[in-house]
Amino acid sequence: MKLIKYISAFFTVLFVPLYAGVATSAISGNCSTCHTMHNSQNGSAMATYGADGQPWKGTGPYETLTRGGCLGCHASGTSSNIDAVTGAPQVYHTGASDDLAGGNFAYILGNKGSGAADYKGHNVVEFGKLEGTLLGPPGHHDPMVIGVSITCSGIFGCHGTRSSGVHFKGAHHKNVDGRCDTASDIYDSYRFLKGVKGYENNGTYKWQNKDANNHNEYYGAATPMTYSSNCSICHTPDGVQPVNNTISGFCGTCHRELHVADGIGGDTSSPFTRHPTDVVLPNSGEYASYASYSVVTPVARTTVASSISNTVTPGTDVVMCLSCHAAHATDNYKMLRWNFKSATLSTAISGCNVCHTSKN
Repeated sequence: MKLIKYISAFFTVLFVPLYAGVATSAISGNCSTCHTMHNSQNGSAMATYGADGQPWKGTGPYETLTRGGCLGCHASGTSSNIDAVTGAPQVYHTGASDDLAGGNFAYILGNKGSGAADYKGHNVVEFGKLEGTLLGPPGHHDPMVIGVSITCSGIFGCHGTRSSGVHFKGAHHKNVDGRCDTASDIYDSYRFLKGVKGYENNGTYKWQNKDANNHNEYYGAATPMTYSSNCSICHTPDGVQPVNNTISGFCGTCHRELHVADGIGGDTSSPFTRHPTDVVLPNSGEYASYASYSVVTPVARTTVASSISNTVTPGTDVVMCLSCHAAHATDNYKMLRWNFKSATLSTAISGCNVCHTSKN
């Protein structure tokens, strides 16, 4: 009886804290939906995906005991933008519409849209897309500093901790949903982009920029980061991340000369050498007429939003990288949000004229 009591006490101590952690977790459902202990069941691999002929979907095993790695959960290749089993947002799907806010890697591979092309998005190693054209990230001072065949996470990726070691541990389980105004770790950063602040759309159209009333709220600054040979604006003790916490600053950690103050012309006044980001939309001239929020050409806010707004305030709101580009991929050249190469003028400027209203 004493032995039974000792065993009972041991398992109480062991499992109560574990259960408490699961109960307060930011994700729900069975652990086995995403994880496996040994990557084998009845002689078969436990990878969530891998039997549909896609070259990137292997059989594991994967880090942190997941059943499919990043793409196993987030690239099912079905027609749905949200996985029916796990509820995970899909960065690769073949549905006719409703791409998530970051875009859709299916355009690069030609499984959706007008045909396969590397220039439609970021070439991600997990999809088998090794960069064969560029020598380095466009707008980076030294092509040897960072690889151009990027990964989903890690030092050559976007999500998670961009340094050596474990890049993503525990982030999903502690995820801060909605307003991310701390950005001190992966789990409390906007979309797991470490160091980036913002407000995540977590309503009916979660993960989507659906319309003026359903979209992410991005964080921007009135003045872009200034490099001036100071590597510490990107390279920090906690990995590569923007010290100004903005989404454009994050893009600038790879595409520095396209976005920091040095690269756009040295200051925030027109004329610019390159299109400005982290610069306030002027409250004068043609820009003053951009008043209703457009998901074709979204803006950033200079304070971290607490809710979704369907209005734009020239003189306060900010032009950012994602005003023109999607983060993952689109069906357009250079992952632009609209087809600026169209032979039809109204189509070619359909994003430009949201801010430059006199071009309508």
